[in-house]
Amino acid sequence: KAWWYIQRSVLDFDDKRGSQGSQLYVAPNPDFGAVFTYYLKNEVQSLEDQRKDSEKGKSGNIPFPGWEALDDETREVGPFVILEIKDQAGNIVNRVKAANKKGFNRVAWDLSVGGKEALRLNDKSEPEGFMCAPGTYSASLVKFERGTFTALTDPVSVEVVPMMEGALEGSPMSEVVAFWRSYEELNRDLGKLDIELKNARSRTARMFTASMKANVGNDLLAEISAIRKALDVLDSELDGNPAKNQIGERSKPTLGGRSFALWRGVSTSTYGPTATHKETMRIIKKQMADMRARMEAQVAKADAADQKLLDAGGSWIED
Repeated sequence: KAWWYIQRSVLDFDDKRGSQGSQLYVAPNPDFGAVFTYYLKNEVQSLEDQRKDSEKGKSGNIPFPGWEALDDETREVGPFVILEIKDQAGNIVNRVKAANKKGFNRVAWDLSVGGKEALRLNDKSEPEGFMCAPGTYSASLVKFERGTFTALTDPVSVEVVPMMEGALEGSPMSEVVAFWRSYEELNRDLGKLDIELKNARSRTARMFTASMKANVGNDLLAEISAIRKALDVLDSELDGNPAKNQIGERSKPTLGGRSFALWRGVSTSTYGPTATHKETMRIIKKQMADMRARMEAQVAKADAADQKLLDAGGSWIED
């Protein structure tokens, strides 16, 4: 059984002692969520670890394993162990990395679902979602080795139970969780828009640089400059005026600001979405659709300008 509730925040974002001084004793809280203890007879070894183990204790010249074997070792996705969480319908809810160590180990599922965030190629963070709905789930230990997943245990049942009832009657639990899932999708789409907009701005900046060195007329440079300015306007609508942001001056409500306010309102409460939360989501969706249409119009213009640059023998720009 795992108790379903939202943890209180710590005293400070960076220091658990807050402003209480270094003499205040603190200790880590128990792991939140469903905690599992498991035993591994042996750790799951990589190709390199297996080769090194086979070479231990040998004397004299050790045979060269071959370049192909070393290439396989270098490119291998290392083995790992995960806790696989499923709902009663058999859908994957989340996968939690577990320790790949010989002996007894412990892993905790924090009751969150797999996230839906927009991910950048150069970002190593993992998407994180809100909590699951109360109910019955199953958990099993699975290993990944040589590109194959193999179950190490039979599934065990996990009951996720609300710890308490709120003082005020909130929305039905199904509505609370459904709004969380809707926000996760909204946040993903907004992140996608943000990434595409930033990439478009970077691309047009490079196009301008390339055009300065190419046999093109000033009219194409002016066209690219106009596209850059239109994209900058969209960026300000998304994240605010950069000059004001630098000194903390208030800007008009932005898409990013509305999304953050919505996250603050629903991430720390199981009460359910208020009328304000629902209206904020409606506004974000409407503004996002409008911004996407305007951005795609500028991207189409950038594509045409890029082709003119290539036709003139200019540089190729990464898309």
